[in-house]
Amino acid sequence: MKIEQLDMFSRVVDTGSISATARAIHRVPSNISTRIKQLEDELGVNLFIRERHILRPTTAALKLKYYSDRILTLVDEARAVVGQEEMLSIASIHSTAVTRLPSIITQYHHDYPDVQLNLSTGYSVNILEGIQQGCFRAGFVCGPMDKSKFDYCPAFQEEMVIVSPTSIPDLSSSEQLSGMDAYAFNKNCHYHTYFKDWMNANDIQCTNIYEIGCFHSIMAFIQSCGGIAMLPRNLIENIPNHSDVNVHRLDERWRYVDTHFVWQGGKRDRSIERMINILNQSVEVSLEKTA
Repeated sequence: MKIEQLDMFSRVVDTGSISATARAIHRVPSNISTRIKQLEDELGVNLFIRERHILRPTTAALKLKYYSDRILTLVDEARAVVGQEEMLSIASIHSTAVTRLPSIITQYHHDYPDVQLNLSTGYSVNILEGIQQGCFRAGFVCGPMDKSKFDYCPAFQEEMVIVSPTSIPDLSSSEQLSGMDAYAFNKNCHYHTYFKDWMNANDIQCTNIYEIGCFHSIMAFIQSCGGIAMLPRNLIENIPNHSDVNVHRLDERWRYVDTHFVWQGGKRDRSIERMINILNQSVEVSLEKTA
């Protein structure tokens, strides 16, 4: 098991695509496929299931992803410490890492090329624990914040939508949704709790709520098996064949969820200040584009 293999593996889990990973690290897709196959042979398990144009991680892959991210973070930290480089280790919920952070991280690298920036992904609960334990300097999370432990600033506002099969034309009746299956992220994800709260408030009784760690898989299940899910709109727009499902707008009470950039209380240092400045710049650019 090599560091390079784990890096490729983690990237494929995040993107759901060997081609996208190959483009990101400037390799040919066949090289990525070979490294993943070697990793599977070494571990004696299948790590991905191919569904249409995406790769769905298996249960074994999701377990490995947790340790892979930790290993990669530690390796980067060791390199930075030995080389005496300035380093910023941050973590992010998966959806934000996919849809919001590429441009932010690119800008950070451009403005501060001497800083080693490390990014891990996870659920909000785990990220907050990691910040408290010193594993991450800061993170992007959503949901309620404990102001006695953390300082934070607003980062992004996500529009949440309900995704359904094309057979469901609208959300005018809760009866048409009751009895269906529901798909959500892990219970440690705020989106999971938010989805359940919405169903309870609208008296929707789903038969089962399946916890699925990969948003590509959630879309695949809806397309092939039916059921509903709640996802950020911009996440859906990044998924191939999203036109094969219906996307429903929520009422104002449930429509938006805030994502925060958070760090340990009282420890706002220079690297965090720099990230806040870049976030503020990105908001200004977005406002200019919509004006």
